[in-house]
Amino acid sequence: MIEEGQVRPEVPVRTRAEWARFLLGFAVLLAVLMGTSALDATGRFGLLILTAVLVAGTAVEWVLSGSRAAQALRHLGLGWPSARALLVACAAGALVQLVYPITTSITAAMPRLRPDWPWLLIGIFAFHGVAEEVVWRGYAYRRLRVGRSFGHAVLWTMPLVAVAHVPILITSGPLVGVAALIVAAVTAVPLAYLFDRGRATIWAAAVVHTAIDSFKLVAVPAAALTTFSLLLAAVSVIIPLLVLAIPRTALSTGPTAPAPSGPWQAVRWPVGVVVVAGMLVALASELDTGSAAAREAARLIGAPTVWILLPLAATWLLFAALRYGHAHRRTARTGSTGTGSAWELETSPLRRNDKGV
Repeated sequence: MIEEGQVRPEVPVRTRAEWARFLLGFAVLLAVLMGTSALDATGRFGLLILTAVLVAGTAVEWVLSGSRAAQALRHLGLGWPSARALLVACAAGALVQLVYPITTSITAAMPRLRPDWPWLLIGIFAFHGVAEEVVWRGYAYRRLRVGRSFGHAVLWTMPLVAVAHVPILITSGPLVGVAALIVAAVTAVPLAYLFDRGRATIWAAAVVHTAIDSFKLVAVPAAALTTFSLLLAAVSVIIPLLVLAIPRTALSTGPTAPAPSGPWQAVRWPVGVVVVAGMLVALASELDTGSAAAREAARLIGAPTVWILLPLAATWLLFAALRYGHAHRRTARTGSTGTGSAWELETSPLRRNDKGV
């Protein structure tokens, strides 16, 4: 019997009873995700979709594990991420955007940003980036990872991903549907890898997922649509797989992190991202003074930088500064070295079999 406020320890999903509980929770989350996205799949209602998924996810975690709201959100992958995993995800996401200049170089057709792209960008990040990753990585993969190796957990997740993409096959035709199924199945591997290496958080995977679905921000000329779709599928498969070449030890900093020795050590990573974002904005500004093609390239570079990268970096910088201040005050009061609870990073409570693929 689980007492009020007590969290039920998670166990491997192996018995019929555990599979029934797991699949019931998954069915609820998938129904909420697909039901709300049916209102409009463009991303305009992304924040509404995300809100519904988080409410449903919190309820499912409470029923299955007895987790309260804050605990449930951390378990679903909304904890503090790894800086290195985020940097790798941002780099991979930027490389995915090469699909647009490649399309132009092959077809001479220029994809153009939609007039409402800023709002769409926020919605796409909320819907495809956060809400979908909460379902796939934060719930399904995380629970299937308990007691399993990385490779086995990913393989068990793939059929669930395929089921969710069957409607695309029906409504969009075999070409788009099969491409979507392939991309979803293959990217399940690197996105799960980023989840594991990102301290069991969805943020790095959400950045890459958003980059893949950023095609909803542009209007592609009809003559170039087939070429663009094939190129997008290829880039969306190849680029995320590159993250697997990065050793796990290079991405993960472990479950705990010592307090930084000074303010610069605390904020150096987010400051670095801000500097890179500033360089991209400067490049976009320079391109904006050139030809029509250069101006369109400037918008494609500048839009994700201004509306995704800079806000994320600024938020990251703010939290890093607050965490440093908290650890500094706690150290001053207790005289500790700062390696205890003040700087203990939030990770999944799961005890995993951390074998390789």
